[in-house]
Amino acid sequence: MFHDTEQWPYVVTLAKGPSSIEELRAFFDSWNAWLDEGKPFIAIRRFLDTDALQHPDGAAREIKQWFQQNAERIRHQVMGMISIVPESVYEEASRMDAEKLFRVPAGT
Repeated sequence: MFHDTEQWPYVVTLAKGPSSIEELRAFFDSWNAWLDEGKPFIAIRRFLDTDALQHPDGAAREIKQWFQQNAERIRHQVMGMISIVPESVYEEASRMDAEKLFRVPAGT
C-alpha cells in the first residue's frame, strides 16, 4: 500500500494484493497522522486488484475499533472519499454505502 500526499489536500492511496495485519496497522497510523494535523483532506483510494479489497484475517475487530475511535475526526476533516475499484467488482463495491459508513461525501 502506498500513500501519496504530494498534492495535499488530495491523498491518493494505491493498494495492490492482500494486506497483512501489519500493513493495516500502518494504514491506520497514516490516517491518524493526517487526522492529527487537523486539516481537511480528500481521500482517493485506488484498489489495483480484487485482492486489495480483502481485509486480513482477524482484522474486523481492529477496523471497527479504529473507525469508532476516529469517526468524529473523519466526519469533520474528510471532505470526500473516492474509491476506484477493478471493473469486475464495481457493482458489488458500489453497493457499499460509504457515505453512510463514513458520513462524508463518497463514491465508487
